[in-house]
Amino acid sequence: MKKLQYNSPVILTFFLLSLGVLVLDWITGGWTTLHAFCVYRSSMADPLFYVRLFGHVLGHAGFDHFLGNMLLLLVIGPPLEEKYGSRTLLIGILLTAGVSGILQCVFFPGSALLGASGIVFMLIMLASLAGMKDGRIPLTLILA
Repeated sequence: MKKLQYNSPVILTFFLLSLGVLVLDWITGGWTTLHAFCVYRSSMADPLFYVRLFGHVLGHAGFDHFLGNMLLLLVIGPPLEEKYGSRTLLIGILLTAGVSGILQCVFFPGSALLGASGIVFMLIMLASLAGMKDGRIPLTLILA
């Protein structure tokens, strides 16, 4: 009998956390997503501001939104985690979440942001850059 392997800890943990947030959203009627997993301009004195700044990538507007992001994350993420390592990928995810959260607050003060689309885009760009050799720009990078 073959055993299951937790082969991509950062990607699988991100998936499971996002799934948990989606379940919490359903249980609380959307309260947790709005107050903890959706970034918008608010007081920096509010401790939840910092949770939202990074946690917005775990929240999703619904099952279809979740499924669209997670499908791409689970297809692209594991090979990149194997190539670059879990620590590097985690740093990339945190950096992408933080930068996109700050940009949202600065440039779009009247709206909110949630979802892993920015993380998926970061993974797509990383996968496209993985094909760079001898300083040549891969056509897939330009098309992506």
